[in-house]
Amino acid sequence: MTQLESNLRLGIALHQQGRLNDAEPAYQNVLREQPIHFDALHMLGVIVLQTGRMAQGAAFIQLAIGQNDQIAAAHSNLARGCGP
Repeated sequence: MTQLESNLRLGIALHQQGRLNDAEPAYQNVLREQPIHFDALHMLGVIVLQTGRMAQGAAFIQLAIGQNDQIAAAHSNLARGCGP
């Protein structure tokens, strides 16, 4: 397993545990190595939305959708984050 994969798995595990402050840097580490990584962009966007940074979260998710617009969850998360 590569360092990128390890960081992504760590981010996902921490995110699932609700440890958003710990998961965010793991996703950021993935993006340092691969700046257009769909999963890291998407999940970082979700965390950012969950912590109230709506515009920034939407921007991350839009970048993810730009990499792969076929993932319905990204569109759904974007809509939830940009909604009322």
